[in-house]
Amino acid sequence: MEGLTILITGGTGTIGTAIAERLLNSKAKQVIIVSNDEDGLYHAKNSLKDTRYKFVFADVRDAERLVEITKGVDIVFHCAAMKHIPVCEEYPFDAINTNVYGTRNLIKACKINDVKKFVLISTDKAVYPINTMGITKLLAEKLTLDSNYIVVRFGNVLRSRGSVIPFWESQGKAEKYITITDKRMKRYFIEISEAVDLVLAADTPGCIHIKDMEEKSIYALALQIAKKYKCKVLETGIRPGEKLREELMTAEEKERSTIKDGIIIIEGE
Repeated sequence: MEGLTILITGGTGTIGTAIAERLLNSKAKQVIIVSNDEDGLYHAKNSLKDTRYKFVFADVRDAERLVEITKGVDIVFHCAAMKHIPVCEEYPFDAINTNVYGTRNLIKACKINDVKKFVLISTDKAVYPINTMGITKLLAEKLTLDSNYIVVRFGNVLRSRGSVIPFWESQGKAEKYITITDKRMKRYFIEISEAVDLVLAADTPGCIHIKDMEEKSIYALALQIAKKYKCKVLETGIRPGEKLREELMTAEEKERSTIKDGIIIIEGE
């Protein structure tokens, strides 16, 4: 990172912010925080008090703006996306415009400005997708890999903005119960710091990078929170677009994968 200019889209979200904070300890020349969240940018500007940081209000849907702000950039971490399954189900065209066309816009801007490294933050919901969010992230992955750029694929990020644990904790404080959709549900989880480690370490163009994780029971996790707040766990039923289990990679991807130091690397097709 020494002497490089780094741009982070979605730079006021959980992962974008964590990457930006980690870069405080680097020798980066400049870090550009890009977001369409006005309030988020305001707070980021007040918390990241370093002359190397630049704060830009922009949307990945604006192709011309992206060409302008990626000039002179060496590395792009693309964190901006619509990530909430119910919201993407309700507003599928917006999810397509942000997650697919927004990624295409950013890739084109990076090609125009000769950006050397581009890392897309993706999700395990792109594996055999059954919901709008997963489908749009799968298409974003394909656009990225076709451009010989890098994909990082996560499971659920613990304590990220909008994640289930803060929601349960707020329920536990206010109610006599916390809710889950189905006791059989399992998910892959990753800590914020682990996610940032993976993003910064990913360096193989045209490949998907995944941390090798163990699947965990949502119900077991909910019981831990319920015990803390001395409340019950109630089932509400699976929501549209939800799976009982997610997968880190497809059977076809597994055939093209290798693992080293706990990181799965899947070669492009």
